[in-house]
Amino acid sequence: MKEKDNDIKSSVIKRLSKIEGQVRGLVRMISEERSCDEIINQMQAVKAGINKVAAIILEKNVIDCLNLSENTNHVEVEKLRKLLSKVTGSK
Repeated sequence: MKEKDNDIKSSVIKRLSKIEGQVRGLVRMISEERSCDEIINQMQAVKAGINKVAAIILEKNVIDCLNLSENTNHVEVEKLRKLLSKVTGSK
């Protein structure tokens, strides 16, 4: 399971780095006095990226919490993980 945790961590870091670049782009766009439409579109992309990272972290936390219980039905946990993946759009 540790390898999976590292994959999730790497994915989150990669996504946050992309978001960081998008935010820097926003600063540049505002400095250049780009159109409101362009700025809002870029802000929507940043917001979507943040929401995706939050969903990945939430899914990981829920699964970790469920796996802590000794009485956990691992088949049900896997079903829940797949359902959460569908809802959050993560893999």
